[in-house]
Amino acid sequence: MAYSQQRLVRTLAAVRIATGLVFVVTGEYKIASIAYARGGFRDFLEAAQYGGAVEFYRANVLPTIWHHAGFFATLTGFVELTVGIGLLLGLAVRPVSLLGMAHMTHLMLATWWLPSNEAPLW
Repeated sequence: MAYSQQRLVRTLAAVRIATGLVFVVTGEYKIASIAYARGGFRDFLEAAQYGGAVEFYRANVLPTIWHHAGFFATLTGFVELTVGIGLLLGLAVRPVSLLGMAHMTHLMLATWWLPSNEAPLW
C-alpha cells in the first residue's frame, strides 16, 4: 500500500491534535485546581529534590523554583495550556512545539532517576 501525501498530512494532524488534547487536559487541571498550586507542585518539587532530579539541576534550578513554588505551579499550567491550545488549533505550531520541548526537558531533568548499584543493566 502506497502512502500518499494527503494520508501523511492527516496522520500528523491527528497526532498533533491528540498531543494538544493531553496538554490541554493537564494544563486545565493545574490552573483550575488550587490544590495543585498549594500542595501537588510542592510534593513534586520535594520528590525531585530528594533523589529524582539530575544532580546539577537539583543544585542550581530547584532552589529557585522552591522559593517561588506558587508562581511556577501556575506558570506550568499556563505553559501546558498554551502548548495544548496551539497544537489543537494549529496556531504557531513550531514555536509552541519548541515551548513544549523546553517544558518536557524540564520535566525530564526534574524526574530523572538513576538506578542503584544492584539494579540490572537494562
